[in-house]
Amino acid sequence: MLTFAHLQIYLLFSNLAIIIRSVFTFYRSFASAAWGITLFLVWAKLRLGDKSSFFIPLTKLITYGAVIYVIDVYKQREFYYYRNIGLSKPTLWVTSLLLDWLFFWLVIYLSGLWS
Repeated sequence: MLTFAHLQIYLLFSNLAIIIRSVFTFYRSFASAAWGITLFLVWAKLRLGDKSSFFIPLTKLITYGAVIYVIDVYKQREFYYYRNIGLSKPTLWVTSLLLDWLFFWLVIYLSGLWS
């Protein structure tokens, strides 16, 4: 028999699934540019060696500013959709950029470039 607690747990997980799916949808709107930048920086690290250890992550962080500006300008109307399902701009940006930052370090680590 279903109780009120079961219903609350079901609603929590269904809302969580909607939020996760929405964040990934938002991330896909700039993922190709972010992955391109990551691959370029890996290539630059291969070419420059240890001299670039400070500048590679710094460059990645600086390019986030350009990505945020472009997406904010060209995807303004899409933010209304995310706001209607309960996701604010800062929540979308923090989770998406954190996901991309983790992907960046994963690629750097797997390529064996960071010592």
